[in-house]
Amino acid sequence: MLQVYQNKITLLKTGDRDLGWGELSVESMDIHMIPANHLTMLKKPHVQVLAEQLKACMINSLTNPSC
Repeated sequence: MLQVYQNKITLLKTGDRDLGWGELSVESMDIHMIPANHLTMLKKPHVQVLAEQLKACMINSLTNPSC
């Protein structure tokens, strides 16, 4: 059985839907759009955007752990 996560979820996504992730957290979601689709997000040039977004999210979580 799925349990609700008690912290914020960070979602890096390519489409319009959140695929139900919003229902799994009591906090609001932090959504980052990747300009690609599910199949191309791990290929150049889109993977660079994904890497930059992921790096920014990781830095933010280290410098601002309450978010």
